[in-house]
Amino acid sequence: HGKKRLFSFSGQARQPRSASAPARSPRSRTVDPREASAVRLQALARGRQARKRSAFSLAATHDWFAGVFGFESGAPSSQALRERNAQLLFPAEEACLERLAQLRSALDAECGEAWTAPDRRAPHVAIDIRPESASLLPPAPAPEVEPPKASYLSRLKKKAYLESRDGAVALLQARARGRRARKQKRRGAGEEAEEGVEASTACFPTPVDCRPRPTARSLLLGCLLCVPLLLLSPLLLLCLAACYAYLRLPYLLGWVTSKAITRLGLFGYPLTFGAIHLSPWLELRPARLRLRLYVEDFSLSNPPSLDCPHRHFVSAGALDFLLTIDLRWLRELLRTGRLQPVPVHFEQTRVQRVKLFFELYQGQLNINALTREIAEREVRAALASRARSCCRRQPAPALPNLLRLRIGAVRGLRRSGTKPFCVVRARGVALLTTIGTLVGGAEGSGGEWVFDAEMLLRVSDPSTVLHVCVYSSVGRDQLLGQWVLTLKYLVTQPDYCKHAPPLARSRDGSVSGTFLLSDAKLRGSAVRALGPSELGKGFSGEVDMRLHWMHAGCLPPPPPPKRRTALEQLKENSGETALRLGSVAELREALSSLPLRLSCGEVAFRDVSVGIKDLFTGYKGDIEMDLRDELANCRSTSSRDRLYEDRAEEVTDVVNMKDLFLHPVTAKDGSGLDLTAFLDGLLFDQLVPEALKEVFGTGLGGQAIGQILGGVAARSAEWARGVRRGFVSSGQGRNIPRVSPKAVL
Repeated sequence: HGKKRLFSFSGQARQPRSASAPARSPRSRTVDPREASAVRLQALARGRQARKRSAFSLAATHDWFAGVFGFESGAPSSQALRERNAQLLFPAEEACLERLAQLRSALDAECGEAWTAPDRRAPHVAIDIRPESASLLPPAPAPEVEPPKASYLSRLKKKAYLESRDGAVALLQARARGRRARKQKRRGAGEEAEEGVEASTACFPTPVDCRPRPTARSLLLGCLLCVPLLLLSPLLLLCLAACYAYLRLPYLLGWVTSKAITRLGLFGYPLTFGAIHLSPWLELRPARLRLRLYVEDFSLSNPPSLDCPHRHFVSAGALDFLLTIDLRWLRELLRTGRLQPVPVHFEQTRVQRVKLFFELYQGQLNINALTREIAEREVRAALASRARSCCRRQPAPALPNLLRLRIGAVRGLRRSGTKPFCVVRARGVALLTTIGTLVGGAEGSGGEWVFDAEMLLRVSDPSTVLHVCVYSSVGRDQLLGQWVLTLKYLVTQPDYCKHAPPLARSRDGSVSGTFLLSDAKLRGSAVRALGPSELGKGFSGEVDMRLHWMHAGCLPPPPPPKRRTALEQLKENSGETALRLGSVAELREALSSLPLRLSCGEVAFRDVSVGIKDLFTGYKGDIEMDLRDELANCRSTSSRDRLYEDRAEEVTDVVNMKDLFLHPVTAKDGSGLDLTAFLDGLLFDQLVPEALKEVFGTGLGGQAIGQILGGVAARSAEWARGVRRGFVSSGQGRNIPRVSPKAVL
């Protein structure tokens, strides 16, 4: 603190002037522009620091300059820096400086000219505070810096002044006083003297309130505007909501329909309608209701549990219907009380952008998995409802996995000279009983045959059809009677089968009673017009049984399912569907009895795509076989799903039908047809033949045949790989398994 310090600019020390030296005039002195700019910057720094601190020492000033500009008088020289850097890089070597120089030269050679300093450097001023007796190094050439302008310095001062709160407030007040003075000055030339006095008095530092002051007129106007808004706000909001609902009505209607069908009809299985445009209007002469129905983005998803490559099993971009309903039946109903058939005429039917994909994934065909998942959801809903209805709330039980069936006796067989036995079938599994024992009566006179046989079947699919048959063991096995039930009805609706009342239900869920056997043509087997306790002409006897479909936790895990091709699964699904429908003649009769008379105009299908290649690929689908190697490297589910989606978008080997037109279907006199005749004329007489003709009679036949041959080739290649694996594992060619061509094709 007691030492005398001098300021030097650009690294040069300033020598003190001797007393004998003549005094120089300030005007004759030549001012260096760099020195002038440095002096100005130092003055600004000293002024700012003086306002912030009351006591300012020269040592503190030195520390402040060192912290701001990053320069310190005690900083090491470049040589010392190189030595320190070399020691850090090569601590165990004596010639570390030489190694550092070699390293720098090598780096400069690699970088070339990119490591050189830029041509234009930013202007800067080096400021240092040094003692007078300090030894000085030769100064580096200072860059040429232009002195700052007076406007720049004034802006810096104003900014520094505004940084303090008092200065900012004073400046705002001064601006307000200036605006007030200028406003008064513009009022007229006659009041210049008074305004001059007011302007002079306004220069005094008196606080001015800059906030706007509300007047009585503005308050009154605001109240008048708020009152109608408050009165009309509920009505306005209601009108806006009504307008929005009207504009979004098709999407809202589609969402409501999708949710209703999904929750109530499909028990949560995803079915979606993008938008439903519904436009009805009424004609009085003649009295009929006309309806325009336009559906956008209809889709039925593939089973979510199966996670197929394609998201939807069937989808349509647009469904357009224009239909007319004749209302004369309503007048007849009001007059006589009898319901006459309702005439419905489809004037226009347009279906666009239809996509249908049969896919085989993880050994399951998607249509079979769709039937199974809908049945599982229905059973889960019934079990959950039953658990909620109990006095004590219990968690919903697991899905049943074991069927326990006990056959007591069979009676009422109409064929004489028979020794019956029973066969129970469920999804390819068949169990046979022994020949029954006749109790009372003679053979053929309707005697009772006692079996007392119990069976256990591992069945976990609720869509499985239980088929109980009674055969005769005399001569060729002849079918004497049969009984059909879908297993899901044992949980949801046990009396939805052919039985003789009453049907006993126990608390554990078992069902016991006498069940009615239908004939070989399944006449009366379906619960339709005859009801659950009548068979009509198809009655062939009775069987006493007790059935209990339950969940057995002690049951060991099931063995891996048998591998089946897509065609085998499709054949199984078709066979179970035929058992559910029962007699075809009775089904047609039931459809004909519905009070509808249908007719249609021209029907058009546009841009129809059908994928059938997986039906002929064997045990794996086309996409799954193509992505075999990629799937082996996928470790996460998301990457696998993304891989499947990308591959599904690239699928091009599908049968595409550009346009398919069907002729109008009406009666000869122009009236409507019953439902059976209408479906025959539309589907079996036109749609199926026209589709086959369109596919195999044109260039599309090559696509269909290509898909079939591609599937057969993929299946043959898989068979060949299996043969090769058997050959390699045996070590010789003797143990090659024999596979018939029929099994391959």
